[in-house]
Amino acid sequence: VGSILVIAFIVLPPATAYLIANRLKTMMLLSVAFGIFAVVGGYFLANAINSSYAPAMSTVGAFIFLVVLIWTKSGMGAKNKTISSLKTSLSK
Repeated sequence: VGSILVIAFIVLPPATAYLIANRLKTMMLLSVAFGIFAVVGGYFLANAINSSYAPAMSTVGAFIFLVVLIWTKSGMGAKNKTISSLKTSLSK
């Protein structure tokens, strides 16, 4: 169970931040924020459902990733705005 938590926290917060950020510094700060939110949210989720902490934290991290993925695919993320403005300026 510990290895699942380690892999989840190595992959999920940076991957989530990568979907939003355009700069490395911003990506690092968002990654830390997403990791902290997943830990705190997972802790409270595990206490609420009387479960293990590691799977709850991994689940909250995956949920955050999915929400951000859907948000960016809908065209609301910073990267989508940058790409669409670049395409617009290139087509002129």
